[in-house]
Amino acid sequence: MRLAVSSSVALACILHAFAAAAAPPCRDDRPGDGAPARVPVQGPADLGVPQEACARTALYLEGRGALLVATDEFYGSILTGLSMRGTAALPWLGSWVSLYVPGLEARYVANATVDRWKVSLGGGAVGGHVPLGEVGPVTVVGFARALLPTETVFVNARRYGVEPGLSARWVPTPNLEVLGGLASTSTWTVVPGRARYVFDPVISADTVYRPFRAGALVAGVSVRPLESVDWRAQMRLYPYRELSLSMGVAVPSLGRDRTDAATSLSLGWDGL
Repeated sequence: MRLAVSSSVALACILHAFAAAAAPPCRDDRPGDGAPARVPVQGPADLGVPQEACARTALYLEGRGALLVATDEFYGSILTGLSMRGTAALPWLGSWVSLYVPGLEARYVANATVDRWKVSLGGGAVGGHVPLGEVGPVTVVGFARALLPTETVFVNARRYGVEPGLSARWVPTPNLEVLGGLASTSTWTVVPGRARYVFDPVISADTVYRPFRAGALVAGVSVRPLESVDWRAQMRLYPYRELSLSMGVAVPSLGRDRTDAATSLSLGWDGL
């Protein structure tokens, strides 16, 4: 927790360097404002994935996938999943709540002796997001999320988790957004008599280029000091009113996370 607080202060100091004008508000008439490229690489219920910086009431159906191939060790795995995610704007202080509904996950694992599929229920999460103020042209939002122990992949264990963090938004031009994120993710997998603790902090940065309302391109990077550097890209389409379609990919590198690639597909209505 001390590390999370110290990192949050450091991010606020960095953002202060951009102080020059009042931060522009999020636009209710333009879906996708303040949204980074959401492509999960690991972690249940999108823990470690950058969070939005704008309050919206929205609902999404999301598909996820991840691939790992280790030919030298005769090992490989495929993870696919389908779930729902939503946010609801609150009438107080520009805040909002988020909900990640547990969905189905299918895992395929193959090595020299084992070849099998397993279908299970994934984790869920609830969160609260509150604007903390403005540092010049940058809007800063604090959030806290809690993992719901709904996963059935474990036979005799339960996984719990918390994720406090910050989201930031800077709009240098009408067609460009720069988004930042900082999160301190902690999970505990509890079995009778013992528990396994995992600390996985992450800092992220995204650039959203939106030359017109109906589409956007997003490029970003997430640095997980204890795991890897994840390069992310996403294409978004808004073909009708608040209808949202997006497709993204992430490629981990420079770390011990051996996932080769991750993908995401999302269909939603951004602005209920």
